[in-house]
Amino acid sequence: GLQLPPYEEVVDLVEMEERLKSPYMSYLSEITSKIRRDKRLLGNLATDAIAIPDMPFIPRDAQEVCFYEPTTTREDFGLTNKEKRLIENVRGELEQGRDCLVYLTFTNQQVAADLQNFLSKAFPNKTIRFLPSSVPAAKRKQWIEKNPADVMICNPELVKTGLTLLNFVTIIFYETTYNVFTLKQASRRSWRIGQTEPIKVIFMAYENTPQHKALELIGAKISAANSLEGKLSGDDDLSSMGEEEDDIQIALAKS
Repeated sequence: GLQLPPYEEVVDLVEMEERLKSPYMSYLSEITSKIRRDKRLLGNLATDAIAIPDMPFIPRDAQEVCFYEPTTTREDFGLTNKEKRLIENVRGELEQGRDCLVYLTFTNQQVAADLQNFLSKAFPNKTIRFLPSSVPAAKRKQWIEKNPADVMICNPELVKTGLTLLNFVTIIFYETTYNVFTLKQASRRSWRIGQTEPIKVIFMAYENTPQHKALELIGAKISAANSLEGKLSGDDDLSSMGEEEDDIQIALAKS
């Protein structure tokens, strides 16, 4: 009687607008051209490859050597394609009565506030909450119970261990993480004994961008970890996306 319900992983790739993609790719190209001389830039490459597409209206720099300058503003541009797709995904799940957990890696930057804002506008009759990192680990379970939500936004690091979130039967990684342990644990927060609903995990990225490549690389890491655990990859899950590479930062720079 303890058999778990079905568990499904879906990779959802979105086309990035050229108006946003061009300055993003130029900035990363500049970083990669200088990595041989300045290895400090590897960290910036790994971070910005994921971060910039989801906060394209904020200037950034890499060690004050390379600079990313937005070519438009949030006010002029409106919602991005990925933000629109997130709304579509959440709407489809909520219409089926499925609460959603949305994971962000860079919650301390503007992206978390933006997501909570536009999801609240898209679903005025639903409760959209953000779990801040300021809530101590020992009090997070109590915080979640006292603040019920139809959609909860948080960093996967905050809930990767010690929490069972049975009501969030759809989990959306709006941004990925390079930490295999965090990703594997966070993706199974609601796939626990006592769960009766099928679990759906969606990994989102901009197609044919370094953000997409980063998702492939972490998928390869998961595939290797699953092999050690005696698990096989499915055709649609994250672990089937790429081939193994020892160092994700180096692999991303090579690609």
